[in-house]
Amino acid sequence: MICYLSHPYGGDFRNLKRIQVLIAMLHEANPDDLVISPVPMWSELYKVMDYIDGLDMCLELIGTCDKFYLAGDWTQSKGCIAERAYALALGMEIIELEGDGVYD
Repeated sequence: MICYLSHPYGGDFRNLKRIQVLIAMLHEANPDDLVISPVPMWSELYKVMDYIDGLDMCLELIGTCDKFYLAGDWTQSKGCIAERAYALALGMEIIELEGDGVYD
């Protein structure tokens, strides 16, 4: 199963680390699942790409997935809210994770 992980980024390196830890934790719990997140793949594009173009890339990626995870303070992130709305429109299974496994 291909699973999309939605987590706020905002150019904050700490969020990138949180996402990396979550991907590892999810893989350990579900080794047959492929957990993907645009942040580790495209974090450098955040600096040079228009926000809407980047969000469009994320939505296209969501369309290839079977399951959708939400983590972190996603309710305060426009990107996470938009991604969740798209996943809902696609009828995907949505799982909200408690905490993010990493503490400052």
